[in-house]
Amino acid sequence: MKHAQASQIIVQLSQHNDHILITVEDNGKGFDPHLADGKKSAGIHNVQSRLEFLSGKMHIYSRTGKGTSIEIEFPINNNPYYG
Repeated sequence: MKHAQASQIIVQLSQHNDHILITVEDNGKGFDPHLADGKKSAGIHNVQSRLEFLSGKMHIYSRTGKGTSIEIEFPINNNPYYG
């Protein structure tokens, strides 16, 4: 919320079959995801590193002035945290 200058944020967590799904949306200032360098952005880089370990994926949808939506998905099976 700090960097996005958002006044609202929605976090959704669900399970679909053998996958965990997390969606985070805000009404902040947004950004161009194509210009975001995950190696320079510590937050994005940290999430990507953890998702690689979990065989997961992340999609970022954002537009300047229109807020951001981030979707994260990773499998439960073959996950060291879920046995």
